[in-house]
Amino acid sequence: MQTYLRIMFLKFRYRLGYESLRSGVGDSITWRRICRIPIDGKVPHPTTLMKLTTRCGTAAVQGCNEALLAKAIRRSRSPAGGSRTRVARPAPGCGTAAGRRVSGHTESREAPAALSAGRDEAQATV
Repeated sequence: MQTYLRIMFLKFRYRLGYESLRSGVGDSITWRRICRIPIDGKVPHPTTLMKLTTRCGTAAVQGCNEALLAKAIRRSRSPAGGSRTRVARPAPGCGTAAGRRVSGHTESREAPAALSAGRDEAQATV
């Protein structure tokens, strides 16, 4: 069902017919990845897509597509760009591996004396 919904979103987004949708998904590696169809996997036949659409109802599929598009637009306009990835960064004032912060957790290593002396001098000049 997940593959079906992804294929139907491509149909909605690019305003394709069932035949051209099948050939487009079959020819495009990117579209295969979007639909999560393996490269050597078979693309569903257009009549299969039509039968599933009839069974689910065109209004339900249309509603899912519009909600998904609205969510994607909101996410692209958010100040953070929709990215929620956490990146490992050094702790403030520390340029070495000691005290690295990963996923909001700070390791309990103390910085060597030479580093903490350099850090104190750098903070004093600011």
